Amino acid sequence: LATSHLEELQRQGLNDTLVENALGNVYLLLNRLEVAEKHWKRALELDPNNEAALRSLAIAMHDAGRDEEADLYMRKYKKGNQWDRVIIGRHIHLLGRLGRQSEAFAEGETALEKYPFDRLLREWMANACLANQRKTEAQTHKAIAERLTPGN
Repeated sequence: LATSHLEELQRQGLNDTLVENALGNVYLLLNRLEVAEKHWKRALELDPNNEAALRSLAIAMHDAGRDEEADLYMRKYKKGNQWDRVIIGRHIHLLGRLGRQSEAFAEGETALEKYPFDRLLREWMANACLANQRKTEAQTHKAIAERLTPGN
C-alpha cells in the first residue's frame, strides 16, 4: 500500500529525494534490496550528497556483505556527517572485515576520543584487540564496556 502511494506521487511528477528514499526504505522492509538500492541511487542522482540515501546504502551494503560498496558509501556519508555513531561503528567493523586492521584501529581510537563511553564501540575494540593478539588492550576495553553496561 505504501509503495503504491509513493509510486503514484512519482507518476504525478513528484520525483524528489524524499520519495525515492521512502521507496527505498519500504522496499528494504519488503526484503527487496535490489529495488531499494535502485531508489536510493535515484535519490543520489537527484542530490549526490543526500545523507539519507548514502546512509541507507552504506548500511544495506554492509548488511549484504558488499563490503567495497559499503566502504565507498560510508566514506562519502562521513564527509558530511562525522558524528553518526552507527556509521562509525559499522565502518570500523567493515575495515576489520576487509583486513585493513591498522585503519580500523585508527578509526576506532578516533571514535573513542569522541565517544569514550560508547559501550558497543568498546566491545568492538575489545574483540578486535583479542583477534590481533593485543590482550592487555582487549582487557581494558572489555572492563570499561562492562562498567558501561546497564545494570552493572
